[in-house]
Amino acid sequence: QVEITASDRLSLDNSRISSAVTSTGIGTGGNISLNTDNFSVTNNATISSATAGRGDAGQVEITASDRLSLDNSRISSEVALTGIGTGGNISLNTDNFSVTNNGTISSATAGRGDAGQVEITASDRLSLDNSRISSAVTSTGIGTGGNISLNTDNFSVTNNATISSATAGRGDAGQVEITASDRLSLDNSRISSEVALTGIGTGGNISLNTDNFSVTNNGTISSATAGRGDAGQVEITASDRLSLDNSRISSAVTSTGIGTGGNISLNTDNFSVTNNATISSATAGRGDAGKVKINATEEISINDSTISSATAGRGNAGEVNLRASDRLAITNSTISSAVEATAIGTGGSVNLQASTMEVTNSARISTATAGEGTAGKINLNANRFVLSNGGQLLSTTSSGSDAGDINLKVTDNIILTGAGTGLFANSTPGSIGNGGSINIDATTMLIENGAGIVVDSQGTGKGGDITLSAGSLTLNQGFITAEAFSDKGGDITLNLENLLLLRNHSLISATSGIGSGFGDGGNINIIANFVVSVPRENSDITANAFLGTGGRIEITTNAIFGLKFREELTPFSDITASSEFGTDGIFIFNRLSLDATQGLINLPEILLDTSNAVGKGHCALIDGKIGGGSSFIITGRGGFPRNPDDLFSNHNPIVEWLTRQPNHQTQAFQPNPQPTPDFRSYISCNGL
Repeated sequence: QVEITASDRLSLDNSRISSAVTSTGIGTGGNISLNTDNFSVTNNATISSATAGRGDAGQVEITASDRLSLDNSRISSEVALTGIGTGGNISLNTDNFSVTNNGTISSATAGRGDAGQVEITASDRLSLDNSRISSAVTSTGIGTGGNISLNTDNFSVTNNATISSATAGRGDAGQVEITASDRLSLDNSRISSEVALTGIGTGGNISLNTDNFSVTNNGTISSATAGRGDAGQVEITASDRLSLDNSRISSAVTSTGIGTGGNISLNTDNFSVTNNATISSATAGRGDAGKVKINATEEISINDSTISSATAGRGNAGEVNLRASDRLAITNSTISSAVEATAIGTGGSVNLQASTMEVTNSARISTATAGEGTAGKINLNANRFVLSNGGQLLSTTSSGSDAGDINLKVTDNIILTGAGTGLFANSTPGSIGNGGSINIDATTMLIENGAGIVVDSQGTGKGGDITLSAGSLTLNQGFITAEAFSDKGGDITLNLENLLLLRNHSLISATSGIGSGFGDGGNINIIANFVVSVPRENSDITANAFLGTGGRIEITTNAIFGLKFREELTPFSDITASSEFGTDGIFIFNRLSLDATQGLINLPEILLDTSNAVGKGHCALIDGKIGGGSSFIITGRGGFPRNPDDLFSNHNPIVEWLTRQPNHQTQAFQPNPQPTPDFRSYISCNGL
């Protein structure tokens, strides 16, 4: 054993402390135990434990109660090429630990045996600058890589520093676990897990936990497999804030990889992605790409950056899931899932959820397929959704596979505004696959200033359909189109509780043969209380065709204002279902059915209990005179007949007098003991 205790200070300069089982040795290596307040290892100094024979390497345990520094020096544990045994663990404990100037802490196995663990605890601060902490199973190794476990309050990784776990041999790579209770920063540095080209095993997971995490200046967190085995997971939890600026988080199955890509899971209160940062999951080999899952209890902000999942190999792309409890803002950025031209596999869905969602400044949320596999869906759930200034939701196919659908469920209002802004599901020229459909469920929707909703087919496949359910829909210089180059135009269904309003050259169109080709016009089905436009603003509802048959337009409403059905388009607001060279389509107007029972209530079987309506003691005869000096006259309804079949009669009916019973105490009505007022009331009676 090697045991050194220095109560104040211990320094190792250009020197070496080691424990080894040599190639001819059979037995366990000795432990290295160093204890002091302050320990500095400098100038190419080395502390090492190894086994090259038959036996386990010894442990390396260093405790520096105040400070530990490693500068241009090395602490290592190894199972050498000829070794058969377990590598020793490296355990470092201190308040403040700095590793600088190409300092290295490593655990590896190149022989037959597991590599040792690397455990570092720095209760106050840990810094890694231009240095490295690693765990590896080398190409000749048969065994499991050691885990890397780092615990501190504040951890900074800077200046091209690296923390890595890898397997290039036969065995799983170790885990990377970092806990920084206050702050973790990664600047121009890298944290990685890899199954290398020659590796057969699972990549290690990367798990990072902190309050505040910043990744800046080309910082990288990556998990990959280039060999035979699944890539590790990437899990980051930053309870307060997570920021990614000009940096990257990735998971990949490379072209030589056979295995599943690792998922990327990010959890925080507030998440910002800025300045050309990327979060990506991809497969170019044989295996599915991992999922990307981002959860923020408050806000997600993505500016000038990319979040993507793709397949270019034999495997499916992963889902992209973004969820913010409060606000999701996407500006000049791309959120995508793609099936590339070389791929055989399906695209992943893009799922977005937030209370308020804004997509603006040419931001794009897209799913696409150019290979053998359908594109993923776009699913959006929000209370309020604003798409503006060139922002787009886009689903595309350029192959023989179908584009994905776009589904929006918004409990309050949707606003699409600005030229180039909109929801687009299409197929490109030369494609065979069908375009995706667009389905919208909202309370109110506004499409204005050149924005629109489009499904189309520029290839030979069928264009998708548009289905919109809302309380009201307003188009102000906006458009909703379902068009096809040569096939049948898509269908448009608008189910509105209240108003459809078209203003300023707005358009609803299900037209086919837009390239002067064959194909019938699509169907337009509109249900609304009222359909309103301004005659001279040239807003149109059309289902036209070029060589095929015009489409079918069916509008069910109480009334149509400002639009007229015409044989062809005019400078006014029109409804047309025509064909340039084929048979014209049809227009059907249905009056919206009114519920005759709406607002009615059930009446009681007895409308008025007349026995209690008149005071018997006041209108009865007492000794031949009216009791109380009152009168009772029935007016009825002015002499209407008793039923509709009877003739009108204006005779005055005779009502017999009611004789009061002598026993006063049996009356149902007992008036208060007040002086009888001296008045007579008259109620006329003219029949029923």
